[in-house]
Amino acid sequence: QQAAIRRFLAIAGDPDSASRELRALADDAKLDLGAALDSFDQRVGFLAARGLPIETFSYSTAFVRDLDYYTGFVFEAVDAADPSARPAVGGGRYDGLVRRLGAAVDVPAVGAAVWIERLPVREAGK
Repeated sequence: QQAAIRRFLAIAGDPDSASRELRALADDAKLDLGAALDSFDQRVGFLAARGLPIETFSYSTAFVRDLDYYTGFVFEAVDAADPSARPAVGGGRYDGLVRRLGAAVDVPAVGAAVWIERLPVREAGK
């Protein structure tokens, strides 16, 4: 079990490679993750269909956001010219947040924060 967890946490790279590695791990560990991985592949496909450069995206099973209310997909975006910079955008899915705040049921929710002071400044026309 520890080996499977270590293998899982080591999966990183572009989304297509990560999906292949996750499927191989699920098969080896006899885990039924087909529906979740199909959903992941569908989400990536939707992004690619909208012209986003998926090959430049970086997926990591070890990635977490610093807020514990996220219940699903989480993300950050950094300036491609300075990948070591702090994220300019971050967010994710947090269906359980309103229940934690007192609601009777979960409410589907996705959100993001944009730190405009971290957005790269580009000259007009470039």
